Amino acid sequence: MQSPYTYGRHIKADSLEEAVETVKKSFVESGWGLPEGTTNLDFAKIFSAKKIDDNFRPSKVLGFCHPSTAHEVLLAEPASAVLLPCNVVVAMANPGIYQVATISPRFMGQTMQNKEALSDAITSVDNRILEALNGLPVCEGESW
Repeated sequence: MQSPYTYGRHIKADSLEEAVETVKKSFVESGWGLPEGTTNLDFAKIFSAKKIDDNFRPSKVLGFCHPSTAHEVLLAEPASAVLLPCNVVVAMANPGIYQVATISPRFMGQTMQNKEALSDAITSVDNRILEALNGLPVCEGESW
């Protein structure tokens, strides 16, 4: 899942649910919210129900939001709504090891028309995401 446009970490957890709760806690402690109605996708469940893939690795996409920053960004560039909320993927890498990944706001900011006007907001979101990721208990010896 590593790419030039994502940030990520590996964490240890006994289950997807435990990994998701660990991620939620770290993001909430870093000022993020997980409002009702935002992204909460379970790909394995969706694919299995549609008989596409019964063995897809356990994973969830969580949609975190920082409302005041989202408001600022949407006022400056309404089309940026397609980038919201800030999705965080939690996916099993190996039994007991989960990947946590999110988009790099700095990377996505390069695609915006009003990137100069949004520079402070982009930096703020980037710092908040990194704070949340750095608050996760990283696996010894694992790198992203």
